[in-house]
Amino acid sequence: MQNELGTDDTMSKLCSALRCYSRPLGAEQLKAIVGDACIQLHDAGRYIQFDDTQYARNPVMSTSQVEVLVLCWRPGQISPIHDHAGSTCVVQVLTGTANEITYTRTAKGLLIPLETRSYPTRALIASNDTDTHQLGNINPADSDLVTLHCYSPPLVQMHRFPLSQTVLRPLLS
Repeated sequence: MQNELGTDDTMSKLCSALRCYSRPLGAEQLKAIVGDACIQLHDAGRYIQFDDTQYARNPVMSTSQVEVLVLCWRPGQISPIHDHAGSTCVVQVLTGTANEITYTRTAKGLLIPLETRSYPTRALIASNDTDTHQLGNINPADSDLVTLHCYSPPLVQMHRFPLSQTVLRPLLS
């Protein structure tokens, strides 16, 4: 099933390029396609919709091999700790600064923070399958964040890791 909302020329070109694939794409290939598309904030205009209670996931297109979303983050909004359960993800920062915390697992199954990074507008971020992280907007009160997310294959589920457990086991969502 294919689904695309809107007809913006640059976004449509990206969606057309991604629609050609009949197999999942790897991180480097997906990163190259997204980078070559040169998507800017105004290209995502019709997909920019915020939710003041949580970050908003706005669908752009989906096929059996790839999914594209625009995520909108108000200051203080952050994803749960999660992985991508079999999907590769490439994120492009369209405006603002994205903040990422990556985690590693101990031998006993605990997650511990490994690294914190900040990504400015136009940065590309890639993560694979079991890479475990949080992404969000921990910037000043007047700094919204908009990111473009491409998943291959589409993100059907992700494992979320709640901090309330002493030994973290994934919650499917």
